Amino acid sequence: MLAKRYGDDAMTAYYQKREPVLAASQAYLERADRGDFVPIYRFGEDRINEADIEISETRIKVAGLTNAIALPTESPYSDMIG
Repeated sequence: MLAKRYGDDAMTAYYQKREPVLAASQAYLERADRGDFVPIYRFGEDRINEADIEISETRIKVAGLTNAIALPTESPYSDMIG
């Protein structure tokens, strides 16, 4: 589906860009298997206050973040169905 939408060149670029991420992930897993890791999640830090969240029919906006999350009314993948 993604290749159909974006083309082979875009997919090749994507696969090349994700290689360092996969390598870092693998290295982290190997360290974790040896017990050599630092927790990524720290409970209670950098929480979002519920009062800072706006939800409407068309978007979700979080105070302090630049962009809202659009809630489209039509599927952006309609060209992939059928």
